[in-house]
Amino acid sequence: MNRAQQLNRLVFIGNAAHSIHPVTGQGCKLGLRDIKCLKQLIKNNLAQYQGKFVYQNSLVYDYCTMRTKDIKNVTRFTDSLIQIFSNHIFPFTPTRHLSLILFEL
Repeated sequence: MNRAQQLNRLVFIGNAAHSIHPVTGQGCKLGLRDIKCLKQLIKNNLAQYQGKFVYQNSLVYDYCTMRTKDIKNVTRFTDSLIQIFSNHIFPFTPTRHLSLILFEL
């Protein structure tokens, strides 16, 4: 097996796969969902081949396809939080403070 074929079998999960801001611990949560998805795909593969794991290129493709939407949504969410809390424009500051007070209540 050549190097390209080996890399084709490589799947990154957790913080190795996502470079998002650590706000609210979303990177850890994404990693847990990555593991759950990969576990299900491997379980399906084992069931399909009577308990023997048979690698298929579609496994990595399916994993990436299944995880893309969630990863993009969480990345957008964390980036938005950073933008909201780092913005010091007058109308946003009092609104942000009021929202946090209401959220705490």
